[in-house]
Amino acid sequence: ESRFKLAVDACPDFALPFVELARLFIRQKRFEEAMRNLEKSYQLDPAAPEPWMGMAECYKAQAEKKKALVAYLNATAAFTSQRRFEDAAMREAELLQAP
Repeated sequence: ESRFKLAVDACPDFALPFVELARLFIRQKRFEEAMRNLEKSYQLDPAAPEPWMGMAECYKAQAEKKKALVAYLNATAAFTSQRRFEDAAMREAELLQAP
């Protein structure tokens, strides 16, 4: 965690360290902290798919399937604009197959 926080402190205008810190928080089930970091990442780079993918992972970990699907759809739109739509489409398919 301290390494991710160092990255965030070193590059406060760079979105990806916030996403990585959020993913750590998701694994630790610290969902509120994860969402705060994902929202910050989105503010820094609204066109990036990574904050949306992180939000989808966070919602999925909390069994909020509808919110996760919406986040995956937003990620798909961002991936599509970057021609990376296979990544989000694969995650959407996984979510739809989950119980």
